[in-house]
Amino acid sequence: MPEMTEKIFLYNALPCENNTFFLHQIFKFFEKNNYPIVSTAETSDTIIISTCIVTQEVEDKCKSLIAALQKKFGTNKRFIIYGCLATLKRATDGKNGMIFIPPHDLDVFNGLFQHTIPIEQINENVYSRAFSNEPRDIYRVLIAQGCVHNCSYCAIKSAKGRLKSKKPARIMSEIKKGAKLGYRHFKLVADDCGCYGMDLGTGLGVLLDRICGLGIAMRLDIHYIEPGSFLRYFRQIERAVAKGLLKDMNVPIQTTSRRILKLMNRRYEIEKVMEAVSCLKKNHPVFISTDIIAGFPSETRDDFHDTLSKTQIFDKTGIFLFSPRTHTPASKFNRQLSRSEMDYRAKIASELEEKDPKRYQFSVKYDENLAGKNPTAR
Repeated sequence: MPEMTEKIFLYNALPCENNTFFLHQIFKFFEKNNYPIVSTAETSDTIIISTCIVTQEVEDKCKSLIAALQKKFGTNKRFIIYGCLATLKRATDGKNGMIFIPPHDLDVFNGLFQHTIPIEQINENVYSRAFSNEPRDIYRVLIAQGCVHNCSYCAIKSAKGRLKSKKPARIMSEIKKGAKLGYRHFKLVADDCGCYGMDLGTGLGVLLDRICGLGIAMRLDIHYIEPGSFLRYFRQIERAVAKGLLKDMNVPIQTTSRRILKLMNRRYEIEKVMEAVSCLKKNHPVFISTDIIAGFPSETRDDFHDTLSKTQIFDKTGIFLFSPRTHTPASKFNRQLSRSEMDYRAKIASELEEKDPKRYQFSVKYDENLAGKNPTAR
C-alpha cells in the first residue's frame, strides 16, 4: 500500500468511553490505510476533532477549541468535526469549509479519504500503544448506540438518535475472538448498556446469560446501566456477579430525591435501586460506581447533601454540575439555581475529590491544550 501524504491530527476533546472507542476506529482507519498521523496541529494537513455535548460547559469548550484552531490556521487546513456536536451543528454556521460527521456516519470518512480498507471493516477492540496509554489487557465490545429514554436535561439522545443494538451473535463472536487472542478482561460499551436489545426484541439480561454460558474465564465490566434497567435485569446481573464474571459497573442514579427524579423524567424507584446496590455489595466483591447531577432546578441543599450521604454505598461517585441544555425541557424549568448555589455545590464537590480522589470525581476534566502533544501520533 503506498504511503499517503496527507498528514492527520486527531484530537479527543473529551475522553469519555464512547468518544475514545470511536476515535480509535478512526485512528486505525488512517493507520491501516498508511496515512501519517502527526502529534501537533501545526504539522498537519487535516485536523479531526472528536466532540462531546455531555454538559453545556463541555459543548461550549468544544466550540471554543474549534474556533481557536480555525482562527489560528484559517483555510490552510481541512477541519473535520466528529461526534455529538457535529450532529447538532452548533460549532459554527458551516462556513469556512468545515465538515461535520455525526457519530452514526463514520462511513463518510470513506468518501473523504483515499483508502484500501473502508472504515466499516475496522473493528479494533484493543487500544494500540500509539493511540492510548490505557492498559492493553482490556478488550472492548460495542453493543449498542443511541438511547430509548427521555431525560429532561439530556441532549445526547438528539445527537445519537434512536437505539441501534448489535446482534447477539456478533457480540458473542467478538468475545470469543478476544478470548482466543488471550484476553480475559472485557468491557461492554454503549451509551446505555441497560437498553441494549430493546430494538431487537431481547435485552441485557439475555445477553449476560449468553456471555455466562460461553464458559470463558473472564472479567466483565459494564458502563453504563440506567438504574431502571439495573432493577429490571437484577436477577441476571446478580447471577453474573455471583459467578465471578461481572466485576465492575456504573449505575448513574443522578439524585436520591424522588421529586427531582420525577422532574428529570427518570422513572425508577430510587429506594429499590439503593437496596439492590447494597445487596450486591454486601454479598459479592463487585465495584459499583455512580454519577449524580448537582444543582438541578429546584434542588435544595438538603436534597444535595442527602444524595451525597446516600451515595457512600457506591465505590466511586462522579459529580456533575447541572447545565441547562438548549432545547431540553429542564432548561425551561422554574427555580433555576443561582450562581452562588452552584458555586456552593462546586466547592463541596471539589473538596470531596481533593480529600478522597479514589472515591469522588468532580465534573469533567477537560484538556484545553489546543496543539500540544497528541498521544495518537506515530
